[in-house]
Amino acid sequence: MFTPKQASGEQSGLEIQEDQKDYFLYDSSRDSFNKFPKTEEAVDSLLSIGFDFLNKDSGISFRAARQAETLADEIQYETGLAGVYNLLGSNYLDFGDHEMANTYYLKALRIEEELGNERGIASALNNLSLIYVEQEDYETAAKYLEESIEAWKSLDDEQESLISTNNLGVIHRRQGNYEKALDYFWETSKRAILRTDPDSLSYIIATLNIGNTYRNMDDFKRAKIHLDTALDYLKRHEQSNHMIFTYIVLGNLYNDINQPEKAINYTTKGLQLAESEGMREKTKEAHQLLATIYEGLDNYALAFHHFQLFHEHSDTLQSMQRGEKISELQSRFDVEQKDREIEILNKEAELREANLMKMDQLRSFLIAGVIVLFIIIALLYSSNRTRKRNNRNLEEKQRQIEENNKKLSALNAEKDEFMSIAAHDLRNPLSSINLAVDMINSEEQLDQQTVREYTELIKISSSRMITLINDVLKIHTIDAYDKTESGAVLEINSLVEESLLHFREPARTKNIQIKSVLNRTLDPLIGDSDNVLRIMDNLISNAIKYSPCNTSVIISTKQAGSNVQITIRDQGPGISPADQKKLFSKFSKLSNKPTGNESSTGLGLYIVKKICTTMNGSVRCESEPGCGATFIVELPTSKNNRASLNKPIRRKKRTAG
Repeated sequence: MFTPKQASGEQSGLEIQEDQKDYFLYDSSRDSFNKFPKTEEAVDSLLSIGFDFLNKDSGISFRAARQAETLADEIQYETGLAGVYNLLGSNYLDFGDHEMANTYYLKALRIEEELGNERGIASALNNLSLIYVEQEDYETAAKYLEESIEAWKSLDDEQESLISTNNLGVIHRRQGNYEKALDYFWETSKRAILRTDPDSLSYIIATLNIGNTYRNMDDFKRAKIHLDTALDYLKRHEQSNHMIFTYIVLGNLYNDINQPEKAINYTTKGLQLAESEGMREKTKEAHQLLATIYEGLDNYALAFHHFQLFHEHSDTLQSMQRGEKISELQSRFDVEQKDREIEILNKEAELREANLMKMDQLRSFLIAGVIVLFIIIALLYSSNRTRKRNNRNLEEKQRQIEENNKKLSALNAEKDEFMSIAAHDLRNPLSSINLAVDMINSEEQLDQQTVREYTELIKISSSRMITLINDVLKIHTIDAYDKTESGAVLEINSLVEESLLHFREPARTKNIQIKSVLNRTLDPLIGDSDNVLRIMDNLISNAIKYSPCNTSVIISTKQAGSNVQITIRDQGPGISPADQKKLFSKFSKLSNKPTGNESSTGLGLYIVKKICTTMNGSVRCESEPGCGATFIVELPTSKNNRASLNKPIRRKKRTAG
């Protein structure tokens, strides 16, 4: 078990002052923010929240770190800044961004060196080693840890020195240097117990690591003794985090010695505890181990189940790699079921044949003469009936196979269709991210507020991409939106304004004015906010793309009976009657070309049409060549579904670049 160090300063409580209203503190119980003052104590409190949520909710931890950074920088609280950079490094390490983690850990180290804070320096050296452990560069990791150990010894801090010595043993264990790893663990164990004030927890963690190392060395008897000793202590002292690790190690041990029932028991306990404590990585690790155990037992159903859960807990690209294993298990599970069915049918056929043989033999002995002819006729009749019945069964099986093949073909076509839609929809948020990065790179000196706006744009755009990718991974398509359910109650004007924020800069580059005429007395809209934003993004993007420079694009909303009508009008070249016939087809290529050499895949209007249809709405185009184009979208409001009325949901608006 490898332990990171937190901020170097002491964390203190926070006393809210009513007269200061510039900053806010996240309150997880209310999912909101409370006000707090511009003080060093406020920075320390934010850091405490950030470290508490580091392994539970990285979003809250990251927001707390950024707010603490802003406040510490404003009040010039250097010790707090060191803690902030330490927390940000841990967040980026959790995200898998080793380069950014290294940058922030080095910033923390630099400040601690300037302050002459030896404890902070030792902690930063320990945390830098974590990066190289993740990269499996164990030599560099060991170098930083050895420097950290020397620093703790110079401070006469036996507790921290013990932790770093234990971590050095972990590095050697991961390298396969088991004997050397044991030396460090035994040293940690001995020093912990011989202290004037014995450190029982450090002793038990060393004992736990000794057991795990013996497991790696296939010395299962010694491994079990040490692991059981550690688990007994951890249970009595309710050390949940270390208990989870111990349960999973014991699960691996019993799986190694081919005792699957005990392996499943211990791993399941670790999984339940990890889920209750919100430990994401350990939850994923436990599902992976259970899937491996069940696969070894040829129980492909449960193996498939746990690989699915492991897949759901994995992050982005890692989860996609696990998908191949899930597919393999699903196939093997299906094959196993079919083999069992065939085996049962064969046994039934053998039993029927044996019964027939006995009957024939009995009849042969009891019936003679003319009765033989009757037997032959009866046998022929029975054979004919059996053949017909078998033929009917075969025809039914064939029909079922053909129906299943048709369903599979339809699902495959649907998958291909929506993979193309997903790829198209990823372009707009990626463009927003590239734009924000270009704006950051184009300015030599950026103030903190500008950087925050750009990074917020990047964050929101990447969130939209992640949402879309997750939809595709779960085999959800736009058609999966249940028309029988009303969806969320939305304010259409706020969604229009949110979408417009992302097109100010593209319009400015072509000197195109974006004007909005929004009716403020609209009924709430019933639907999915992300789908509505996709409609707006595609139509506004097209209007700018096909409009000449120095023109205008006008977006308006109004009430149209029980529907809300959104109109996007441009001053482009217009759309010919021939092009209008294929306007909403997939991959349609029109005669008009973008005026600024922009790219077009021919999927945008197809997506708009499909979403509108799914939401019980409509979209149409009114245009004459040379007179621009007007796209009119109508979507149902709450009047069409009284049973679903809720308070309108206000989305947090995306920040424009």
